[in-house]
Amino acid sequence: VKGIVNAIVRSGKYALHAVEAPREGGGLFLFFAGGDGQVSCVTVTDGEAQEPGVPKEAASALLAPLLGRSGCFGYVYDLKTTGALLRSYELPDAGLQFDVLLAAFVLETDKKDYSLSRLAQVWLGLNIERSNGSDEQGAAAGSGKIARVIWDLGERLKPLVEEEDLGLLLE
Repeated sequence: VKGIVNAIVRSGKYALHAVEAPREGGGLFLFFAGGDGQVSCVTVTDGEAQEPGVPKEAASALLAPLLGRSGCFGYVYDLKTTGALLRSYELPDAGLQFDVLLAAFVLETDKKDYSLSRLAQVWLGLNIERSNGSDEQGAAAGSGKIARVIWDLGERLKPLVEEEDLGLLLE
């Protein structure tokens, strides 16, 4: 985990897609994407799970350079939901500084659909399908792709928000 954190801290920014395991005691999967095209997954456990991962007591300190406000910049889709999920595992969320959902809203106030699949189609020309999680490997691969899409959306939308001087609306 330290290697993942150090690599992302060196790059200065990342995208995060957080997914709670579908079964009880499965933990929280954090998919980090960076500008190099790589996606890494960190599993945070509640301490009782038999699965490999980082216990939530240790995860907060390990992930603080990313998820805390440390100069590392984080993209996310739906900061409110993701932040609540992180806090439920006692993880910080102050490093998540750009919500692509809110960015799309301030750029396209007349739209009604701000789903990730629509944003990927409109802003990136990508068709994505969200996994239903029935196959864990398929769900993990899909979550990694979603982290990549969040990265790409952040890189596409952030300059537009800045150009339109709309950044204050995202704070």
